[in-house]
Amino acid sequence: MRVRPLTSRAKLAAARVFAVPELRFSICRSTEDARDLYSLALVSRDWEAVASQVLWEGPISLLPLLVRFPRDAWEFDDSIKHTKRHSPYNWHAMQAFRFTRPLTAADWEPVLARARTVKEVTLAPFKGPVMKALYACPPPRTLFPNLRHVKIADIDPPLPPTFLDAILPSDLAEYETFDFGEVTLPSSTRWPYLRALLLQNFMDSMAPPAVARTIAIVESAPDLERVQLSVGPHPNLVVALASLSNLRCVHLDKLTSESVPSPMPAGALPSLTSLWIGGPGCIAFMLSVLDASTLLRSVEDIALWSSPTEALELPPLIRAIATHCNPTVLRCLRLSVSGRSSLEDEEEPLPDDTLHCSDLAPLSVFTNLRNVEIETSQGPVLSDSDWTTIAGWWPRIQSLELYRPGRYRHDDDVPPCTLRALSDIARLCPELDRLVAAFDARTVPDDVDVQQTKLSWFDVVDSPIASPPAVARIIGALFPELQYLTYDDGYVPPDMDSDSEEDVPMPDPEADDTPEARRRAAWAIVREMLEVKSEPHTSDYEA
Repeated sequence: MRVRPLTSRAKLAAARVFAVPELRFSICRSTEDARDLYSLALVSRDWEAVASQVLWEGPISLLPLLVRFPRDAWEFDDSIKHTKRHSPYNWHAMQAFRFTRPLTAADWEPVLARARTVKEVTLAPFKGPVMKALYACPPPRTLFPNLRHVKIADIDPPLPPTFLDAILPSDLAEYETFDFGEVTLPSSTRWPYLRALLLQNFMDSMAPPAVARTIAIVESAPDLERVQLSVGPHPNLVVALASLSNLRCVHLDKLTSESVPSPMPAGALPSLTSLWIGGPGCIAFMLSVLDASTLLRSVEDIALWSSPTEALELPPLIRAIATHCNPTVLRCLRLSVSGRSSLEDEEEPLPDDTLHCSDLAPLSVFTNLRNVEIETSQGPVLSDSDWTTIAGWWPRIQSLELYRPGRYRHDDDVPPCTLRALSDIARLCPELDRLVAAFDARTVPDDVDVQQTKLSWFDVVDSPIASPPAVARIIGALFPELQYLTYDDGYVPPDMDSDSEEDVPMPDPEADDTPEARRRAAWAIVREMLEVKSEPHTSDYEA
C-alpha cells in the first residue's frame, strides 16, 4: 500500500487539533508505559511541557524526587554503570542511590516544591541506609499535599507510622499496600475522603494494633467504596465494614470460623457489587452475609476460595445465592472448595463433595451469567443430558469451568459425560470462549452438525482418551477457532514449580509407558493435529 504524504492543509488542520491542551493531556495520561512519555518529552518541543507534567503526576518511583536534594547530599555507586540509559529511574538505579551526608530540613525544599505535582506514587524500598536517612530527617511539612493514590510495595521493615504521617495528606483517596509481614499503616487514622483501602498481606492476618487502626480508618471514611483486608480472627473488622453504605467491592482473605460476627449486622453491605473472599471459613461468612441482607440487588461478581472442610456446605450456599441475589444482575460466579488451608490437617480424608446437576439447578435463574467456575475436590458427575440442561441455562456464558483439580484417573474413574455433549454446548452457548471440564473422550460421535466459532480455549483437565485422530477431528469440526487445548492431570515436569495437589503422586518422568504418560502423549498428538498450543505465551499477550 502506498502512503501519501500529508498536504499542507492537512498538516495545519492536525496542528490545530493537537494544539488543544485538554487533548494533549488526555493522550499523555492514557499512555500505559512511562518510557513513551520520557521519549516524547525528549524529542518533541511542542509536547515536552505536557508530557513532563503528566510524568510528574505519577512518577515511576521516589527516585526522581530524591535527586532533587542538593547535589552534594547524594550520589550513585558504581553499579549505576549497569543501568540502561533509557530507564534512569529503574530498580537498579534505586539500589545504587545513596546519601553522602545527613539531611537537613532545608534540604527538603526543592523536593517539596516538585512533590506538589504528584498525584499518584508507588513507594518501593531503597537500601537500608537510604531509608534510615529519610526517617532521621522527615520532611518539615506534608511531602505530597496533592496525592490521591499511594501504593506501598513490600518495604521491610515497614515504613514508620510517623514517617507516613509526614508524607501523606489527609484527603488521600486510595491507600494500597503489598506486605509480607506487618501491615504498613500510618498513626493518623483520619482519611475522610478515602475511597479505597487495599491492605494486601500475603503471610499473616493483622495484629490487634493494626486492626484497631484499620477500624479507625474505616470509621473515618464514610464514602469508602473498595476494601481488601486479611481478616483472621477479628470479626470487629467485618462489623466496621458492614455499616458502610457505599461499599461496592470487598476482598477479604484468611476468613475463619472466628471471623464471622454473631450476629452479622442486619442489612450489611447494602451497595455491594463484588465480593471476593478466601479462607477455610468463607462459606460460613457468605451465608451470614446473605442471611443478614434480605436481597443483594446489586451483586454482579462473587468469588469464593474455601477448603474441603466447608465443601459439604456448597449446595446450601448455591441455594442461598439463588434466593438472595438478583437473577438479572449476577454476571460472574466462582466457587472453589478444593484447596487445603495451611491451618488444616493434610492427613484428613477429603469429603465426598461430588456435585450433581440437581445441586447446580438453583443457578438456572441467573440467565445473564457470563462466567461460571465451580471446583470441588471430587468434581461434578454430569451425564451428556446434564450438560445439555446446564448449557441451556446460560445462553450468554463466555467462560464455563466445572471441574476438579487434575489428578491421575484410573480406568474405573471416568466422567459419565462424553464428547457427544460438546455438540449441545456449542449449539446452546454461542458466546462461549473458555471451557474447562473433563469428558470421556474414548467415546467419540461419528459426526457433528454444529459449529461454534468463539471458543478459543478448551481445558480437558484429565480426560481419558483412546483415539487422538478421532478426537482431533470432532474438536476441530466443532471449534474451528480453537487456539489452546490444555491437558492437566497434576503432573509438573521436575524442572518447574508445582502448584498441584499434594495428594497427587509425582510419576517417574522416565516412565513413558504408564497410563498417565500415554494419556498426556495422546492429548499432545491432538494438539499437534489441531495446530494449537497448550497455553498462551508472552508473545500472545503482546500481540
